[in-house]
Amino acid sequence: MPFFEEAEKVIKNRPVCPEGRNTPTAVLIPLFNDSSDGHIKVMLTQRALDLDRQPGDFCFPGGHSENGETSKQTALRETFEETGIYPKDVKILGHTDFIVSAFGAFVMPYIGKVKESSMRSLNLSRDEVEKAIFVPLKFFMDTTPEMYAIEMKNVFPADFPFDKIYGGKDYQWRKSIMEEYFYEYKGDVIWGITARMIKNLCEILRNTDIKFN
Repeated sequence: MPFFEEAEKVIKNRPVCPEGRNTPTAVLIPLFNDSSDGHIKVMLTQRALDLDRQPGDFCFPGGHSENGETSKQTALRETFEETGIYPKDVKILGHTDFIVSAFGAFVMPYIGKVKESSMRSLNLSRDEVEKAIFVPLKFFMDTTPEMYAIEMKNVFPADFPFDKIYGGKDYQWRKSIMEEYFYEYKGDVIWGITARMIKNLCEILRNTDIKFN
């Protein structure tokens, strides 16, 4: 087969993802209607306190894609493994903007309407999850998160080839700023990528006629 025909076959239908990141991650932002008070609520889980990575952080259920599954399948599978919520009890409403972190994570967040009965009968994976919390969506809509700007510094190896760059060691590198957001609800602090997802969801929903309680 001629080169260009073969190249088109390989490239045309290839899913697009950030360069250099071959293992996408997906999460579910679980929403449900709490009949006890009429609020739409967001479920978050706290990572187990004895995990090696990010212990105690609040997050949404999710993880790395496996065995060629789609990102949506990843979000639903990981949600079931972490919380016991069956995929059949989740209606995917769509997704927010994907996030590429400063540390190389590529995350696709899906928004899911979960049956209230599933939220009332969670089966948390104690190896991964410390607890689940339920926060009114209206709280996030009405709350401006604290924001802290972190300046990222360039640290070069001793053998970095400055001689190959115009300007050498005096090259004007652009400053990289990472914004960290913080929400606090009843003593629980939600920050990092999870806070960015929540902020993004609120920005998408804001200035609409949607009722949140």
